[in-house]
Amino acid sequence: MANSQQLVTTEVLEALTPEQEAGLALQKAMEVLTLAKVTGSASTTYIVWDFEITDAGVIPDEYIIIDRAKIARAVKELKEECNIPGVRAFSRIEVK
Repeated sequence: MANSQQLVTTEVLEALTPEQEAGLALQKAMEVLTLAKVTGSASTTYIVWDFEITDAGVIPDEYIIIDRAKIARAVKELKEECNIPGVRAFSRIEVK
């Protein structure tokens, strides 16, 4: 019976797409981490997703944050001489 289970498992594994294989590998890794966790242990192991910027020039605009404080400092310092593309520096009168 073990051979028939192994045969079915092999057939199923051969039919998996690369995405399904990656998901299965992650699931197996999570099972190993779960088994390795000791009750009452002072530490726990987690899978954490992180990132690094490899080419800032191709990051979509929706992920870019404009540094308004940096622009404000430049405008206050340079006044009418401020020439930042996409920014209009202007003066206005305030009453306090």
